[in-house]
Amino acid sequence: MADSAGGIRARRFVPLVGSAFLFILFSNWFGALPFKHLTKTINPDGDSVDVFRAATSDLNLTAAVALMVVVLVEVLDVRTLGVPRYLKSLVIPNPIRWLETLVRPLSLAFRLFGSVFAGHVLVGTILAIAPLFLFPFLVLELLMGFIQAVIFAVLALVFLTIAIAHESARPEQSGAAR
Repeated sequence: MADSAGGIRARRFVPLVGSAFLFILFSNWFGALPFKHLTKTINPDGDSVDVFRAATSDLNLTAAVALMVVVLVEVLDVRTLGVPRYLKSLVIPNPIRWLETLVRPLSLAFRLFGSVFAGHVLVGTILAIAPLFLFPFLVLELLMGFIQAVIFAVLALVFLTIAIAHESARPEQSGAAR
């Protein structure tokens, strides 16, 4: 899958992206368990809070994972292009580059958060309205958890591979310099 998403260069990111995939997958699947809606506690403010819920249904976690990927992409971009070319790409008025820098973490974080949170609300609503029909929605939630983990992993892999696309063009990376 890494070869089809990013070519041969993407193989070195498989351990990182695979770890993120497994973390997101199991977080999503843990959130699909129906007992999260049955077990609640009262916090000090008097609000009812779920004891068990998907970690990825919290925007803080999805934003943190997305930010880690984006920071790594930018670090690889600096390493590949060199500091002068990287700064030049940021300083020269290039609205597409600025938009890309802003949209990457937002697209990774909000897509994952929105999908998992929506599934959390759907399962809770079905459990309250018609608990006998919960099974098909749980299967759908498991499938969506898998799909969202795959989408996050593939996007991260593509972003990382794009960041090293110019690597072979750098003179100090050629075989003679090693």
